[in-house]
Amino acid sequence: MSGADTELEPRLRETLRVKAAQVPERAEAFDPALAPLGDGGGRGRAKASFPFLIAAAVAVVIAVAVGVVIALSGEDRHEPGGVAAPTGPAVARLEVHALPTLKFQADEFTTSAGINEIEFVDFGGTHALVFEDPALSYFGVTVPTGPTRGKVDLEAGRDYRIFCTIPGHRVAGMEAVIHVSAAPGSTPPG
Repeated sequence: MSGADTELEPRLRETLRVKAAQVPERAEAFDPALAPLGDGGGRGRAKASFPFLIAAAVAVVIAVAVGVVIALSGEDRHEPGGVAAPTGPAVARLEVHALPTLKFQADEFTTSAGINEIEFVDFGGTHALVFEDPALSYFGVTVPTGPTRGKVDLEAGRDYRIFCTIPGHRVAGMEAVIHVSAAPGSTPPG
């Protein structure tokens, strides 16, 4: 053994004694909530926030899905009030296009009074068409899923507002007015 080895030995013993005094006699259970999230350089925080980002993304997807289900089910509309959809033959047929730009193909439509068959045609996206008038709450069609056509009894000389119930679509401009002529079979110009 050399002289350097003998000088290091007492220093090593003293260091170990000091370190041993720093260790508690009884160790506490590990609590991950109290563990540091990283070295302070940001890398540990990025890893720790990743589960939070995933949870936030899942929450957003669930919220959007619930909104779509509510909109498609028509629960934000008026209660039917016992009025059933008409079953007789249609005196007119109206085609409404759902465009991917959150618009219908026109802001105004004209049709005849009486039973109308409305066909909702999808040109991109998910949309639901309803009438604002609570008396017509039985009517509702959706694209691309669900029934795409339905019948509605429209009164002569009235204007009816239609719109998409998907959250944000009506605000973006997906609404229109249906003008009803005075007599079945007569269509006013325009």
